[in-house]
Amino acid sequence: MTIMEKYDTHIISSLLKYKSESISMELLAGLTGIGDLDYLNCMTDTLVADGIVTRGDHYQIKLIPQSRLKLAFLLIRSGIEIEKVAEYLDWKEFEAFTKDILLFHEFQVHSRVRFKNSKKKRYEIDLLAIHNSIILCIDCKHWSSRAGKKHALFKAVERQVERTIAFSKEMDFKKFNIQKKDDLQLMPLILTWLVEDIKTYQNVPIVPVFQLSTFLNQIDVYIDEFKIISIDK
Repeated sequence: MTIMEKYDTHIISSLLKYKSESISMELLAGLTGIGDLDYLNCMTDTLVADGIVTRGDHYQIKLIPQSRLKLAFLLIRSGIEIEKVAEYLDWKEFEAFTKDILLFHEFQVHSRVRFKNSKKKRYEIDLLAIHNSIILCIDCKHWSSRAGKKHALFKAVERQVERTIAFSKEMDFKKFNIQKKDDLQLMPLILTWLVEDIKTYQNVPIVPVFQLSTFLNQIDVYIDEFKIISIDK
């Protein structure tokens, strides 16, 4: 059975567009234009049974952030363009989705890592992901198509390299539960919603979030091809 046969993508799109933690069946009927409540209940029961959404009082559909990410992934798997799905999610949900993928791959993840350098300049890293000797400094770009995006990506890479170098000099091993080892590899990484024309810039990988699992599975093989920042300790 395909996704389109199992789920009603119009219902899923409506749940994402509404952007609420709960929605009544009557309101969902109005949003979708589907007047058959038995059909709506059947389709939403499938989502509940698959652990994508839950039921609340008075048969309402309950949506937590993880629910919205799962719904978005279903739309993408059904063939809807990632750029269109990205319009339904905000940057916090984008980062949450990224964090879930990293945790699945057994990375220790820290969000919104803020620090200062010796000159009191402030920095922030969206996600710091640690697994064995690999430390990823991740910048999440919740961008859709826009003019001049290639140049913006180049600047984003340059700024992320600067942040990563600054972090390498100020890194608190104890705070992030990092063991001091000679083979630590600190790597800047840009994550995007869409597949970009460029895959790397200055040897910094630019990875679409829906290819992140594949990237992490192969990182040990290709890491020598990427920019690694030495740790100044």
